[in-house]
Amino acid sequence: MGTCGETYDPSVTGAAAHWELSCSDGKIRVKGWVEGTFPPDGMCAKVKARFASGVTEYSGEVGDPWDKVYFDWAHPGQIADVYLFEYDC
Repeated sequence: MGTCGETYDPSVTGAAAHWELSCSDGKIRVKGWVEGTFPPDGMCAKVKARFASGVTEYSGEVGDPWDKVYFDWAHPGQIADVYLFEYDC
């Protein structure tokens, strides 16, 4: 669970991500990117964010090492559960 002012740089075998959490006007903003990394592992990856308001957001999918997707979400509250995950694609 993350809150205002925190920064994250998680990675899994075939992907890496970065996001920053900021708060303004009663909303928490999650802004960042996810990208495929070397060596490719045959999996796809996304970032998922669950907000206190009950909203869930997903980034676009990355699978190849040159794929990179940006995301920028804002919803009411001051906390968000954000994580990078891999899955069979």
